[in-house]
Amino acid sequence: MMARYYHGGRAALAPGQLIKPGQRPNPWGDTFDSRGRSLYVYCTTDRGTAESYATAVRKTGRRAHVYEVRPTGQLLPDGSSRDFKSSAPLEVVRRVN
Repeated sequence: MMARYYHGGRAALAPGQLIKPGQRPNPWGDTFDSRGRSLYVYCTTDRGTAESYATAVRKTGRRAHVYEVRPTGQLLPDGSSRDFKSSAPLEVVRRVN
């Protein structure tokens, strides 16, 4: 069975749309370029972690969603064995909540 990946964020997206690097960084930290834009997109194999990120976004007064996503490029480890980052977009498979 292939791993499922999840992303929690502020954008309202439909299946097939891409989550791309180059956006405004999240308030809790991100790696960004000299223009202040993110270098990576993030995902996790733990749905609860993605829901935690969505909750953090909601605390800033914004709407947030959790998506099942599909990597379109190489995933690099980001902290724990369940968390990843990529300089390639993530494709939305479906909205989870």
